[in-house]
Amino acid sequence: MYLSEQAETLIKQDFLKDNRSNGAHTDTRTERSIGAVLEQSQEAGVVAVLQATIDTLQGQLEVKDRQIEQQTQTITRLRSQVPSMKKRLEEAQRQQRLEQENRRLRDENYYLQSELQEERSFTERLTDGIGRMLDFLEEHLPERLRPLLEKARELLPDPEIGQQQEQQQHQRGMGGMEL
Repeated sequence: MYLSEQAETLIKQDFLKDNRSNGAHTDTRTERSIGAVLEQSQEAGVVAVLQATIDTLQGQLEVKDRQIEQQTQTITRLRSQVPSMKKRLEEAQRQQRLEQENRRLRDENYYLQSELQEERSFTERLTDGIGRMLDFLEEHLPERLRPLLEKARELLPDPEIGQQQEQQQHQRGMGGMEL
């Protein structure tokens, strides 16, 4: 049988098409199984990467949890110290007020001691002057007025007794003010 060139070409094309189809079929299956293997391999790689990421994140979360726990303990400890520190601050302020009051009282005591010393000095000079005046009058007054001079002397303080009282007051004043 004789076939025309055109028929021969058509048969060849059909045959090649069929071959390609079968070969393609076989190649498609092979490609599919290779693709599945590749896909499974890629999925396994992605799963491994994801698992590693999850493990890393869980590790970081554990570290953060420990840090949070430590910070919570520190906050609790510091909160428990706040009342104690507040008491210490109040005590320090009270101590400072007492020290200021003590300084003020010492200054006032010093001032009063100075004023008292001036008064005593003035009183001593006045008493001494009155004593000399009475001595002068005793020498120059007539005898009948001398009993009046004796009464006037009785009104004057005894200088020795005055000195003893002054020493006692000075000791009491200084001894009571020292802290």
